[in-house]
Amino acid sequence: MFIVDFIISIMRSLPVFLGLIAFLGLVLQGKGFSDVLKGTFKAIIGMVILLAGVDIVIGSINPLATGFNE
Repeated sequence: MFIVDFIISIMRSLPVFLGLIAFLGLVLQGKGFSDVLKGTFKAIIGMVILLAGVDIVIGSINPLATGFNE
């Protein structure tokens, strides 16, 4: 049961999930250890930055949408 809960918690975190996909892809390509680590962390950090940017854009658009609805 613990393993299933752990897998579900990983699947819910989009940056970690995409990091695992990047990790798997780099390993299957036969890249070196440093390339695998760099690529995995770049995918995770890039997704975190992208999600933060989306939150900022949505936060700035919501008041406008509310104003237009009124």
